[in-house]
Amino acid sequence: MKEIVLITGAGGLIAKPLAEKLKTQYQIRFLSRNPNAENVYRWNPDLNMIDPQAIKGISHIIHLSGANIIAKRWSNKRKIELENSRIGAAKLLLQTLIKENQKIQTFISASAVGYYDTSDQQHVHIENEAPGKGYMATLVKHWEHAAFDFEKEQIAQRVLCYRLGVVLSNQGGALVPMKKSVQFFMGAALGSGKQYMPWIHIQDAVQLFTYGLNTPHLKGIYNAVSPQSVSNKQFTQLLGQILKRPLWLPNVPSFLLKKILGEASQAVLEGTAVSCQKICAAGYTFQFPDLKSALQNLLKK
Repeated sequence: MKEIVLITGAGGLIAKPLAEKLKTQYQIRFLSRNPNAENVYRWNPDLNMIDPQAIKGISHIIHLSGANIIAKRWSNKRKIELENSRIGAAKLLLQTLIKENQKIQTFISASAVGYYDTSDQQHVHIENEAPGKGYMATLVKHWEHAAFDFEKEQIAQRVLCYRLGVVLSNQGGALVPMKKSVQFFMGAALGSGKQYMPWIHIQDAVQLFTYGLNTPHLKGIYNAVSPQSVSNKQFTQLLGQILKRPLWLPNVPSFLLKKILGEASQAVLEGTAVSCQKICAAGYTFQFPDLKSALQNLLKK
């Protein structure tokens, strides 16, 4: 009988291709605010509500839920949404498992490279560093703490967190609007353009979660970013080259992005180089280690 994997964030970029990858080896369940299939169960972290049938007999949880970081300005209301969809959701899962007196083998959580300090562009960050300052770093810190509570409460045998960079996919996320801008001759770097933009191809993101699930000794925190570090300007220039579109516009001014996005502009104006050495040393080999091959794969007609 197949072990059951419960996946949150059913509407996100990673959940569906990950489920497709895992379905031959595992039985898959999803949690969603709007269940629309037999294997999809209702929950609402904002209301602290979950269908208890969702966790019956599960062996693993992959926690991918999280409201879009830059979809809206970071008002106090939006910050609560960002936190509830990540931290509150993890706490709800933990409380439900405790209430039902149920334990699991593995809890794997998405996290983000927004954890790191962005003040030193020359520094390449590794996993054991202290968090940076600002809302994003604080959000990620508490997000990860909520994951490791599964181990602390002895509900999960092991916990694994992946600090994801920008996930590149032709199905959504950051690449789709960037591609459209460049195609319509409106492509431009953001702010100074010097800020690093850690990234990962969707296939590598899916494979990393699969690798983490199937590698029992893998636990703790790992950066989920591809080996090649590029700046926002370098990323935009390469995108223009591959799409055969010139970049003739000046950089989008920082003040304009701050006016539009408010505090959330940090997510696009700030960035830092991040190392993937730890996950590579743990045995993972990236399918798309350089940006050119990743973009060519995603943008091919």
